[in-house]
Amino acid sequence: MSKYLIIVEGIADLIFLKDYLMFSDNTCSIALNAIKKNKFPNIKLETKTKEIKILIGGGCTVFSTIGQHIQEHIDDGFQLLVIQDADDSTKSYGGLTARVEYLETIKKELGVDFKTFLFPNNSDDGDLETLLLQIANTKKFTASNSCYSQYIQCVSEISEKKFCDELRDKKAHVFNYFRTYYGMKCAKEENREYCETYWDFNHPSLSSFQNFFNQHLE
Repeated sequence: MSKYLIIVEGIADLIFLKDYLMFSDNTCSIALNAIKKNKFPNIKLETKTKEIKILIGGGCTVFSTIGQHIQEHIDDGFQLLVIQDADDSTKSYGGLTARVEYLETIKKELGVDFKTFLFPNNSDDGDLETLLLQIANTKKFTASNSCYSQYIQCVSEISEKKFCDELRDKKAHVFNYFRTYYGMKCAKEENREYCETYWDFNHPSLSSFQNFFNQHLE
């Protein structure tokens, strides 16, 4: 059985990736859920031929914090994939080009080989939320976002600008979409569920993501 360790930044990435991989392969099932109260939060998926462990590692400096844990998996035969946000120039090592260069430096410094995918599409600056806003069900998102935009407009007349700017953030738009159709509890990152009613896993914006897994999850 082939074994893969996928390092992601946070809980939102882990949940999205878990649901996406299970959608892409209907033989994929959850073998272990060790998210809560775990030093190394992770979910393990299994198919007939693969073991896929998705591990939360944090941001782009992941190897400085869990490097030894990663090395133990490599020694045990796991192939390593790293999925992060490309971010932009306002973030540490941010922007697609800078992030790629940084991760290549890490490979050389640690002598560790891994394949990398950077949200939203491995070609542009952005993050997971950039991708999510692209693949949300158009009709349902338009309806919920129309109400949300009116709310922001109303609040802007009585609130400070910095709060209204927070409401306009991509994370806030994604949270509102979940909250509208899933409720407050299930809008929290750790409780989310990506189902076909609200998300288009066949959207063209996911083609580079699918190609990445077709190539590296053999």
